[in-house]
Amino acid sequence: MRWTLPPVPRRLPIASAVNTSCCVPLKGKIRRDLRVPGPFSLPIHFSSLESFKVEKGIGNEVMASGAPDGHDEVPLSIAMRKATRKIHRESDALVNFKLVYAFTYPSLYADAIGLFYPIYRKLESLVMSSGSPSLQPFATLLRQYKLERTRAFESDMDFHSRGGTEKEDDEIPEAVKSYLERLESCAATDPELLAVYVYHMYMALLSGGQILRRLTTQCLLPKTPVTNKDPDAGLALYSFEGGKTQEIKEAIRATVDRMEKTGVVFNSQRRQAFLDESIRLFHMNNEVVRSFRPSRKGRRKLVVLGCLLLVAVILVVTMVGGAMSCAFQTK
Repeated sequence: MRWTLPPVPRRLPIASAVNTSCCVPLKGKIRRDLRVPGPFSLPIHFSSLESFKVEKGIGNEVMASGAPDGHDEVPLSIAMRKATRKIHRESDALVNFKLVYAFTYPSLYADAIGLFYPIYRKLESLVMSSGSPSLQPFATLLRQYKLERTRAFESDMDFHSRGGTEKEDDEIPEAVKSYLERLESCAATDPELLAVYVYHMYMALLSGGQILRRLTTQCLLPKTPVTNKDPDAGLALYSFEGGKTQEIKEAIRATVDRMEKTGVVFNSQRRQAFLDESIRLFHMNNEVVRSFRPSRKGRRKLVVLGCLLLVAVILVVTMVGGAMSCAFQTK
């Protein structure tokens, strides 16, 4: 006796579907790994809330990039951005909190950006000196678009602190030391992962960094004596002479996505390693931001500012109280 599959209805009620946890995009539609109840379990997907369509040959494994194993349709750069979306929001909130007093005085701002100075310096040194063929396109990218930020950091730190930002090794926070150790570990054992850092760290300066440029212009430059007429004085970190911002961002994305086309990221497990490293990068960035502590000079300025604010509040309360007292006496 030969068994045959019964016909599968073209329309199924939503209530009859089970196992709706997995969801991946498919050419503008929403595809879910659903199972028709009964002895025959066929993967199906629905294109609307009213109907389901049967689709054969779709596996159950879903990668973090949003595509099933072996069918990665999402470019690597987009997958890295999506994988870090949640931790990125946490980073934004943390940075905004720290900026409240980092933009109070130019010297505090110099201390803040000084935390990331050794990180960019180490990253650029490792990428430019790497013998890995997979990193050569990124070294070319840094040179072609003049993305190296080491001198820009030094220029801005000197400008805002008047040359007073030098730190001894024992003053470097543990979060920064751990970050540098991770970069060196990647360079020694898996240099291709440094591409993750190039992508996220430079995209940060090209995107959110432009907002920081405006804040620096509005909050700090009026407080810093200008010794030259350079329009980028104190803003070198966010000034890119190698091309327009959008052009550079597209070039970075294309270089990352090309790693899959050239076989550097050759399977789903390798792609997942890049996504995991992206999340790790943001966690380390957050730890560096949390480690921000004003220098002794900066703390003194904050104390003075706090005292001035307290005196101002006392004066306002006294004046309001006096005015109310006079009003009651006249009555």
